Amino acid sequence: GHALAARLIARILDGLAVLDDLDALAGGAAPPPPVAEAVARGCGLAAVDTARGLLLHRATVDGGRIADYRIVAPTEWNLHPEGALATVLAGGAATDSDNLRRRAELLIIAIDPCVPYDLRIEEVGHA
Repeated sequence: GHALAARLIARILDGLAVLDDLDALAGGAAPPPPVAEAVARGCGLAAVDTARGLLLHRATVDGGRIADYRIVAPTEWNLHPEGALATVLAGGAATDSDNLRRRAELLIIAIDPCVPYDLRIEEVGHA
């Protein structure tokens, strides 16, 4: 019921943490090490916490050359059919299509503001 408010509060808290980190860096503190790990011989995984969520990079090296490189962007988590947006939308009731559209647009912007979207609302009959 309060998922949007919780997400916005979390975003504000993340912003405040970033300001603290910037103050520490300006004071001479060392930057935090990246979260990266070799998961197998010639294969590495890195995670970066971004404003939109977790960004994953996976690289495989063979013979000194990149053989495979994959990225899982926050959008893939956020807009997945079982992701944050679908979960929040499925949990609420809309009084009409205008109300549903307004709610969905606010959620999309709050969850993943960097992604252009085309929102279509289809009414389905009840059995």
